[in-house]
Amino acid sequence: MNNDVENLLSSSGINILILDENCEIRKYSPEITGIFNILEKDIGRPIGHLSHNLGDFDLLGSVKRVQKSNKPVAVEKKDNRGNTYLIRIIPYNIGPDSFAGNIITFVDITELKKIRMDLQQSRQASREIVQNMPAGLFIYALDGDGDLTLKSANPTAEELTGVDSRTWKGEKFQKIWPNALELGILEKFLAVLNTGKPCFINEQYYKDNRIAGYYRIAAFLLPENRLAVSFEDISHRKDMDTMSVRPDPENRKVP
Repeated sequence: MNNDVENLLSSSGINILILDENCEIRKYSPEITGIFNILEKDIGRPIGHLSHNLGDFDLLGSVKRVQKSNKPVAVEKKDNRGNTYLIRIIPYNIGPDSFAGNIITFVDITELKKIRMDLQQSRQASREIVQNMPAGLFIYALDGDGDLTLKSANPTAEELTGVDSRTWKGEKFQKIWPNALELGILEKFLAVLNTGKPCFINEQYYKDNRIAGYYRIAAFLLPENRLAVSFEDISHRKDMDTMSVRPDPENRKVP
């Protein structure tokens, strides 16, 4: 069994430190030397006699608290090189009422923390873009009956349509846009969910008792089978185009 433990410590790739009930070093993995100034001759020495590069971390105090409570703890600490470690201190029991020390693991989570931070920043940037983009954006999801229901809307969408997402959240697409079915809009949106292919409508006239106008629409699939619908109100542009081709009543020519 001693050989098994030695092989586990040397091949796990994890920083492991094993202490006895007196907080003296019993065994350690080779990788732990990147954190502690430890040598083979330090076996049997109290852990408080060794220096480490984990800044203000009171390892001995933490170990004693675990011994007193008999409950594992986990903390995150940085070393003097800026690496972050997840440190777990676990009671080492050899029986229901028999305490034999502690097992301490140090897992380098520096890259994981960086990925997590990058993801948080990316999500924040996405939220800022959605909230401040000049086009309207609605997010829908399929309910259990196969109907599209509203999940969220950005401020531009609410301003252009009068649809308050807090009031209309969870409502069916057909209720929010009662004339979309006969115009074939709903069918096109459902096709996006079924095929995964985006839908672009360059010019769509829509009218109900709340809004009326011409819109440029794009619908595309999001993760978790959600549908994003972005749109622009091009009614003013449409009116300008109509005026530009209106015939001159006096048949005047511009030189």
